[in-house]
Amino acid sequence: MKLRVGTNWDFGLLDALQGTSVDALFGKLPFDVVGGARPGFVLPQVDRRYVERYIRACHEKGIEFSYLLNAPCLGNLQYSRKGYGQIIDLLEWVDDSGADSVVVGVPYLIDLIRKRFPRLKIKVSTTARVNTARKALQYEDMGVEEIIIDEHINREFKTLENIRKTVKCNLEILVNNICLWQCPYNYEHVNHDGHASREGEEEAHCYLQYPGYLCLYRKLTEPVELLKSPWIRPEDVSHYEALGYDRFKITERFKRTPLLVEHVKAYESRRYDGNLLDLFTLPRKGAFTPLHLEYFIKHHEDLGIGESL
Repeated sequence: MKLRVGTNWDFGLLDALQGTSVDALFGKLPFDVVGGARPGFVLPQVDRRYVERYIRACHEKGIEFSYLLNAPCLGNLQYSRKGYGQIIDLLEWVDDSGADSVVVGVPYLIDLIRKRFPRLKIKVSTTARVNTARKALQYEDMGVEEIIIDEHINREFKTLENIRKTVKCNLEILVNNICLWQCPYNYEHVNHDGHASREGEEEAHCYLQYPGYLCLYRKLTEPVELLKSPWIRPEDVSHYEALGYDRFKITERFKRTPLLVEHVKAYESRRYDGNLLDLFTLPRKGAFTPLHLEYFIKHHEDLGIGESL
């Protein structure tokens, strides 16, 4: 078993994960020109120098690091001279930072990285929604080293088996996502978060995760949706291993260190005796790192809200 964990940028997390099955962490700047699958305001506010130090510390602990470039939309930035230059600048820094791999959401970046930055291994994000053997094979033909499977097919065992038999590249499964099953808000949600973590867009727009709140509302008002959600119990990991899967992804990048370590131990031991919902991303006191409140304060000031208070 190899576990991949979203980092909260806590150096203490690296010490806590020593001796576990975690072989890689993943993360990104809260805002960059490409964006990712979480809005920047929910993430710890780290800069490039901090990330470089953190990656070096990962390597000292024998842990690889994946930098996320998994926004599903680049806003056509890549087709302008200025935008292309900005993307190249980011990739040059990612390469120089020592990151071992990148997780991408669009095929354009696969071609670009393979040609310009061949040292970096390429993983395909869940945002690419690889959910058939045909799609997995096409990504493998692009030269990727690993594919993170669309979590919405986590319980479709025949499909998972077919994908595993079809491709030779590494495959990874996200175990503790609690999205609505076949969520109608999903594409809007990940696209929203991609733009909400893109450098510059936070100055022009205030993103409030509207589709995410609709999803959460459904789950809290219709608890049966929590059972339908495509999470995987620690006790059921062995069924996926029997299909040939040995790489498992644990979220969330804004969870505090004790919670992330708890998740790792549960899936590593293939057993959890607590409240199963605690392994997922639901409201829970003390579970998450602080929000970047300045993001909202700035927009209130720009709109003149609170000037008379």
